[in-house]
Order: sequence, then C-alpha cells, then structure tokens
Amino acid sequence: MYLTDDERTSEWESLAGERNPYSLLGRHPSGAYLAMQVRAPMSDSAGVSIERAGVWDAASRRLVWAPQGAITMSWLPAGDRILEINRSYQPLGDVGQRITRTAYQTDFTHQCRLYEWPSKHLLASCDLEFPTGWIVDVVASPTSDIAAYVWIDQTEAGFEFIAITDDRLSRIHAGRRR
Repeated sequence: MYLTDDERTSEWESLAGERNPYSLLGRHPSGAYLAMQVRAPMSDSAGVSIERAGVWDAASRRLVWAPQGAITMSWLPAGDRILEINRSYQPLGDVGQRITRTAYQTDFTHQCRLYEWPSKHLLASCDLEFPTGWIVDVVASPTSDIAAYVWIDQTEAGFEFIAITDDRLSRIHAGRRR
C-alpha cells in the first residue's frame, strides 16, 4: 500500500514529534482513516529511532489514535476491529554493565491487541514471540480468523501467526524463517 501524492506531501498532525509518516499500514474500508508509521527517536538511546504507529483522519490529517508503544496496525476486513502490535521496553539485568548503549533485543516484549473500531475498546491481547529481530508489520487475513506478523533481522526474516477466534487472540507457532 502506498500513500497518494497528495497524502505524501500533506502535513499530518505530529506523532512522537514526527509530522511525516513514512509508511501506510492500511486504509479503513470507509476510506476515512489511515493507519501509518513514523520513525521517532528512542528517548533512552542516542541516535536510535523506532517505529510508532497511529491512526489519522484522512480528511483533516489529524491524529485520532496512537496507543502507547504501538508499532504497527491492521484493520480486519469489515473495519469494525483493528489489530495493534505493541512494543514495551524493559531492560533485563544491569544496564550500567553493558558494553553498548544500544538497547538489546531481549529488552523488548511484544503484544498483539485486538480493539473494537471506532470505540477503541480493548477486546483481547496475547504475548508474541519470534526467534530474533524486530516486528515490522501485522496483516489480517481476508477471512478475519488469522493474522500474520512479520519480523526481520540483519540476515533473517520470517512470520508467525495469530488466531482470531470471536474476540480472542492466540499465538500459533507455525511461522516460516528464511
């Protein structure tokens, strides 16, 4: 999915100090909302940026929702629910003893959350696991019963699955790795 020329050159309301989303994650079926990502500085690591995801009103360019820690989002096809993947930072061990100032992959936990849309009422959540790297996307299937989340690292990439049953989420360990 790509931003139109008008959307790409528009000034959007700021998320984490960034006004220019670089990635379109999805369009609501009505066309009224866009889920997008920005790259924002990570406050506890000099020179490191992280993805932040939010939902903007397509007409007004105003930010309407940005859950704390959201890195990617995907509406289910009917548009009445939205998946959000959240990353939390919790350093393991003594940070003062580290060789590098960069956060370790093990310092982050990830969770997938399912919300009603547009009420943003939390319906379900589940913890996510993957072999290495960082989650970069989540995509709901056309049947709304499964979603895939994509991870990448320097020399590897893969995806894992989440089952969506009624308003429950559960991780399925059946991904692929290359």
